[in-house]
Amino acid sequence: MLIKEDYRSRVEFIDGKFIKTFKQGFLLDSNEGYDENWQAHINNFSRLYGHFPKIIEFYKNKLVMEQVHGQSFTEFRKQSYRSNLE
Repeated sequence: MLIKEDYRSRVEFIDGKFIKTFKQGFLLDSNEGYDENWQAHINNFSRLYGHFPKIIEFYKNKLVMEQVHGQSFTEFRKQSYRSNLE
């Protein structure tokens, strides 16, 4: 199922996973830090906070991520921002 498509990428939901395919000019470049350490950092964030998708695998032109149920990241950011102000 197509979720979103724009000039940078295409996001689909296939077999219970989100797949983001990057278009030419927007590829993940290991010279810019997209490597196994980056994946581990993102997955640690997912483990700690629970509302962020784990990256199952990634390539220069593709991210495969797990589905996360619950509150949207946008809503989480709004709550965190408000609580920090209080």
